[in-house]
Amino acid sequence: MTIDDPGRRTFSERMVARQARRAGADEEQAIARFRAAKAADDAQRQAEKAMINALRPVARFNRLGVQIMDNGDIHTSMGFGKGRRLGPAAGAHAEMAAERKAHRIAGSVSASVVFGPVGMLGAIGKKSKASSFVVLADGTLHEASHDGNLLVAEAQRQVVKFNAVAARYSS
Repeated sequence: MTIDDPGRRTFSERMVARQARRAGADEEQAIARFRAAKAADDAQRQAEKAMINALRPVARFNRLGVQIMDNGDIHTSMGFGKGRRLGPAAGAHAEMAAERKAHRIAGSVSASVVFGPVGMLGAIGKKSKASSFVVLADGTLHEASHDGNLLVAEAQRQVVKFNAVAARYSS
């Protein structure tokens, strides 16, 4: 059996042959055109994949969850991978939502049972929560939430750095 045998055709090729029979066209020519189009599509997909794999991040903003690649595109930050493309860095900016502070009462009350009044010292501190947004020129929005004083402070620093790096691509 060769690859051209009807028994060795893929499901898509059988559907193309069926449509060709219904239209009164030659099945083999229809399948040949389908295979040529599929090969061209596969080649284009491989070229796009090679181009994406060749990209390197210029700047990573882990707390914001994005990275700016060397071609000026913004991608989501997914560990070692390239992430998903969000759009161009031109016109993009980052913002922080209003910070929310929560008292740490529950843990302090239970600690006061074990450690006495010294355990209540934890209630003095407040835990911060905030969200950051990266807004692209076309309106695409990427959000990241931050829980904890150190993470919120680091996210605030990264918002400023992101805006400085993105400004280079806007001009």
